[in-house]
Amino acid sequence: MSDRIEIKPVTIAEVLPLRDRLLRASLPAGGSELRSDRNADTLHLGAIFGDELVGISTIAREAPPNDQSKDVWRLCGMAVSANWRSHGVGSALAAACIDYAKLAAGRMVWCSARESAFGFYRSIGFDLIGELYNRADITGERYARMARYLSNDSES
Repeated sequence: MSDRIEIKPVTIAEVLPLRDRLLRASLPAGGSELRSDRNADTLHLGAIFGDELVGISTIAREAPPNDQSKDVWRLCGMAVSANWRSHGVGSALAAACIDYAKLAAGRMVWCSARESAFGFYRSIGFDLIGELYNRADITGERYARMARYLSNDSES
């Protein structure tokens, strides 16, 4: 990754325009907001190059459907501008989110991943935990849940 990229906390107001554009372009402005985006322990991260926000990710304490666990975190809203993909930006954002969950004694991080992103998530230690499914709000791509189990030692 370019050493000129800085990964740092950002606000939901900073996240939404890029998330809307890259992940939910068919929805109205703000349509990509998630129910956990404004929780007190949710962390929004941005990858900043100069003055430009080129990538975003969010980590929120949220269990998958039909699970009531309190020590489970959801990685969501991951998006990197097209010209910054394959430069380590997504991996750096995900690693920072995973570290945050570890510091909070999280035992698992999960996500809903687009089929086209399975390779990326596998490369950072996630495995499939569910079957492929379609989303009513997004056409043309299938999803599956993926998870990474954490240990709170020095592993990455």
